[in-house]
Amino acid sequence: MEEEVGVRLIWRDKKGIKFTPQGEYIVQYAKEMLVKLQQTKNHLLNTTEESAGMIRLGVSSNYARFILPDVLKEFSEKYSNIQFKVFTGWSYEVLKEIEQDKASGNRSTFLPIGVVLKL
Repeated sequence: MEEEVGVRLIWRDKKGIKFTPQGEYIVQYAKEMLVKLQQTKNHLLNTTEESAGMIRLGVSSNYARFILPDVLKEFSEKYSNIQFKVFTGWSYEVLKEIEQDKASGNRSTFLPIGVVLKL
């Protein structure tokens, strides 16, 4: 791409690489396009009568390790076209991820620990 547009996107040195301001713009734009692509896929999947799409979950590490596997297994058996993307970490890390997700234009819902999903 650098040759095509005649603009340097990456600085390379002995320590590795660093994006130029133009490179940072391309990286941000690519992230936005990936979000748009996922939103488009979700929209197309949701136009059918069968439930499909991606559910993003932010949960504590202990919840993810001990409780979530059984919940996701049971849910997946009923809704096989639903995919999961799970983010685990400390509460402040999960909240930070949700805020970043919202800033990207995604709709996130935070369920406090102890909320049990009934299938």
